[in-house]
Amino acid sequence: MRRGGDGSAGGLRGPYAAFWSVAALAALFLALPVGAVAVRAFVGEGGAGLGAFAEAFRGGALPRALLNSALAAGLAAAIAAPAGFALAWAVRCSGLPRWARAAISGLTLLPMLLPTITYGFAIVYAFGRQGVVTSLLEAQPFPIYGLGGLTLGYVIYTLPTAFLLTRNALDYVDRRFGTVARLMGDTPWRAFVQATLRPMAGPIAAAFVQSFFLAFTDFGVPASVGGSFKTVAGLLYDRMLGSLPDFGVGSVIALAMLLPSVAAFFLLRWLGRAQTRYERPADDLPPPRNLPRDALAALLGLCSCLLTATVFCTVLIVPFVEAWPYATAPTLAHVRAVLGDPGLMAVCRNSLVAALGTAALCTLTAYAAALVTVRSELPAWCKDAVSAAATLSGCVPGMVLGLAFMLVFSGTPLGHSLLLIVCCNTFHFLNAPYLMMKGALEKLNARWETTGRLMGDAWAGTVLRVVTPNARRALLAVFGYCFVNAMVTVSAVIFVAGARTAVATSKIKELQFFGRFDDIFVLSLLILLVNLAATALLRLADRKAQP
Repeated sequence: MRRGGDGSAGGLRGPYAAFWSVAALAALFLALPVGAVAVRAFVGEGGAGLGAFAEAFRGGALPRALLNSALAAGLAAAIAAPAGFALAWAVRCSGLPRWARAAISGLTLLPMLLPTITYGFAIVYAFGRQGVVTSLLEAQPFPIYGLGGLTLGYVIYTLPTAFLLTRNALDYVDRRFGTVARLMGDTPWRAFVQATLRPMAGPIAAAFVQSFFLAFTDFGVPASVGGSFKTVAGLLYDRMLGSLPDFGVGSVIALAMLLPSVAAFFLLRWLGRAQTRYERPADDLPPPRNLPRDALAALLGLCSCLLTATVFCTVLIVPFVEAWPYATAPTLAHVRAVLGDPGLMAVCRNSLVAALGTAALCTLTAYAAALVTVRSELPAWCKDAVSAAATLSGCVPGMVLGLAFMLVFSGTPLGHSLLLIVCCNTFHFLNAPYLMMKGALEKLNARWETTGRLMGDAWAGTVLRVVTPNARRALLAVFGYCFVNAMVTVSAVIFVAGARTAVATSKIKELQFFGRFDDIFVLSLLILLVNLAATALLRLADRKAQP
């Protein structure tokens, strides 16, 4: 047997090790749990049958919840997708100063650093009967419990994703086409439609589908402002963590939640292939001055920033006053109480450990999967299997995966452990990190492994000494993505976290029952500060990693 990656068994030992590692993890923590949910929906204590389906649809609760979720998610997506494009246009295509564009981007992306369950409480304290905005207007703008609050919360949740999708796509739309259209006599509006809006139709549609998927499967916003407007995520939570949990009916609800998610996933893939493609413009110079255009961009950015600041200012106000809105004297008593509470500090430590573990495992798994599919000479079936496992993980909503983990691992040594939370989060987030790493590795020199093989180096050695250092920026980006999402997720861990392994987001749901909103906002603020610090450190490391 030969030494290096010369196509022999010895040369394929490293790629096969990566393949079987990813395959084993995917089989244990993705295929097995999701399969268990499907089996449990059809096979109950009385044997195989459709009894669980009949029970789930009896009384119309599930159809109503599905329609409610689709309505709220559709309204939110219809607002978030065009709004995200408008903000992306303001940042990418206007002549606003750099600091203004940075402020718009920063405040638009701020909600990604907070758990969605906090959005609802922030909306209550901003637009409720005693809210900040209600006090200023001397009237409540809209009913916050039900469809109105859900739509606003979903818009805040999905707008950052829609903004990122459309902004990244705008980077590949050459602004010179608009200049040519105006020189040929087109009106500014027609030039905008032909040179910018039409090429962006695919990304805007993708932003709509992604926003709908995120809102449809979210649990945090309905948990705080859903009220009697029951969504499918709220119905699943009530069935599984109520006084009499029903695993069969819960599995049926999970399957009903899974089908639209699978449809959205494949629709996104189709849109990705169908959209117009451009090479990056030859120059990235700022556009020429245009006062009406820049004024419109400034207005769009101001409206977005005001909405974000209005909603989330409560996170910065409520913890630092005695009792909002009745006693508004400044105090640090709430912060000191949380910092001095061993139980709350324990959930903060659990969150940090789980986030670091998730970031490490998810980054390694995504990197190994991308190496197998892009940088190895394994058979096509190996590459296809790994790619399918990594990408199909994006079809499974967090609550469905959490329920699946509870069904499979409860009563085992892994049950309700931090390690199980890490594994659940890893396969909840794996799709995007895999695509990020795959894209980064495809851009690297494809001859490095060949050169290493000719020099007698093994595949693993070339990966460690050559490929990994050149992919470190992508690895840092993936690590940061996984860390931040693990800190803020609630749907993926609500069924997995136990009494001793509760994380901050699951603890927030518990504190809601006791009306401890001061503690909720302090915990949310701590999550925000941790994510801001992690983001800053990773950006510093990224700058140092630049050649």
